[in-house]
Amino acid sequence: MKTLLSVFVALCAIAQAVPQPAEKQLAFAEDLYAQGEDVFALLEFKRFVFHNPGHAAAPLALHRLSRLYVSTTGNLAAAQETSAALIAKYPKSPLVPEARAFVEFLEINSDFDGRPMQLWLKAENLEKQKRFGPAVAVLDRIVERFPQARLADDALYRIGMLQHERLGKTAEARATFSRLADTYPTSEWLVPAEFQAASALGSVKGSEREAAVALRRFAARHPKDSLAREALAKATALERAGFVIKRQFDPGFVRTYAV
Repeated sequence: MKTLLSVFVALCAIAQAVPQPAEKQLAFAEDLYAQGEDVFALLEFKRFVFHNPGHAAAPLALHRLSRLYVSTTGNLAAAQETSAALIAKYPKSPLVPEARAFVEFLEINSDFDGRPMQLWLKAENLEKQKRFGPAVAVLDRIVERFPQARLADDALYRIGMLQHERLGKTAEARATFSRLADTYPTSEWLVPAEFQAASALGSVKGSEREAAVALRRFAARHPKDSLAREALAKATALERAGFVIKRQFDPGFVRTYAV
């Protein structure tokens, strides 16, 4: 009996040591990543790169790894090294510009030991999984715990966008955008937040006129901004939908005349 058990254990060990086909291994890692199993996804992507360094998807696996190092462990050094490896080993990969941008993102937002950035990436992963409520909760932790962090105003703007576009919480979104203007008066997100606040008002029944006025006011304040044209188009659409009285008639009163 002991001999059979030993053979079974040995066979299991051999099976684990033999790498799976690259495509299956990558698909498994991607599935874990999509489901939010970030810790296990990190391990599988590492295993994939180790066994398949020449595979066409190796740059993608490295790109995933660099982000997962931050979101799961907060290991900024490992994330930077992984992105650097992607850039050095696969210079012709279309992911190189993204890897460079991510390295810059790491350098700029490494304040508070990278903890706000770790939360920001976690929230981004939750958004990709369409778990918008939990994403808002994670972003809110950045604002509450690290209000002076470089990503704090960005997090607040993302909260407002998720409330407006994904959760249908128009009133809360407008309050969030207003809070952004009050708390971070020099934020780069102020102009987009003003536009989103006016747009959000347009989805409130009975507020079409007020929303159109707000959108036209936005366009007048920021005529050179890329959102000005969109604001005017939305204002026009709201005016047409809300203010034009459609001609109506009762078919019972229609008379046919021979001419």
